[in-house]
Amino acid sequence: MINPLSVTPDSMNPGLQRIHRLFAVIFGVVVIGAVLIGVIGGVRELIVASFHDSIVTLSGSLLAVVLFVPFFLAHWYAAKGAKLGKSYGRVISKVIAFLWIFGFPIGTILACYVFPKTNDALWNKPVIDTSKDSLHTVD
Repeated sequence: MINPLSVTPDSMNPGLQRIHRLFAVIFGVVVIGAVLIGVIGGVRELIVASFHDSIVTLSGSLLAVVLFVPFFLAHWYAAKGAKLGKSYGRVISKVIAFLWIFGFPIGTILACYVFPKTNDALWNKPVIDTSKDSLHTVD
């Protein structure tokens, strides 16, 4: 299994992979934190206050998880696609960069970095070796 969080020398697009890896880690930490706060707060509210208060705490935590998991997954797959040079990584990177444009000023700066990296000239694709030596045939 390919780990998109590890940057190796054979990474096809290391700059994009690093950015998406960073944001995947940030969103992952937010999701884990929301789960922990929800569980700990829900149990505390159940013991100290009432069942209704614990449900409110858990539902707020669940809302945070539902909101942030898609962002985590988008950055995770964008990092994986950038590492492998796959077209889905390029498309996801472009969509994320488009959304970043509206996050002035930091998001706009990130988008200005990502957009040029995802064009045809700078996107590194895996090279498929179709030479006769690379084809393994059974005689």
